[in-house]
Amino acid sequence: MEAMTATETMSIYVGTYHKYNCGSIAGKWLDLSDYDSKDEFYEACKELHSDESDPEFMFQDYENIPESWVNESWISEKVWDFLELEDYIKEQVLIYQSVTGHGIDDCLENYENMTYFDITDAYDEMVSRYPQIKEIEEMNLDFVTISEREFTDGYSKVEVNGTTYCVETW
Repeated sequence: MEAMTATETMSIYVGTYHKYNCGSIAGKWLDLSDYDSKDEFYEACKELHSDESDPEFMFQDYENIPESWVNESWISEKVWDFLELEDYIKEQVLIYQSVTGHGIDDCLENYENMTYFDITDAYDEMVSRYPQIKEIEEMNLDFVTISEREFTDGYSKVEVNGTTYCVETW
């Protein structure tokens, strides 16, 4: 599973149902970070489709936005709360969302209810959680094996920017 990254631009292709029903997909990609709020975004949508008296917006495509945060005719107001976060917190929220699939409200409220670590640090993580492993290894017993793979099997795996994280939510 691959998560979006905090630095990717969230954008939506905005058309209208009227144009679509008339056989046109006329619209434009809008970068959500260009707008300070949902209201400001909708104002830009109205300007874009000012040739219609009461445009009904259709979000025909979107990029770098989790599916549970947007659909064909709706976008969560909380997306702009997300956009204001520091990049490292955005990344944590996106990792949480990738593992749980939850909506933005839950992700913003509960992303701290997870632990995650780089899979290449699995051994160090295993030892930090179970310090007795070092003692067992020092005994040099032939029949005792401690597997990082078995340790990480219980975690969900998410890839972000080429790094695989082991994630546990509660």
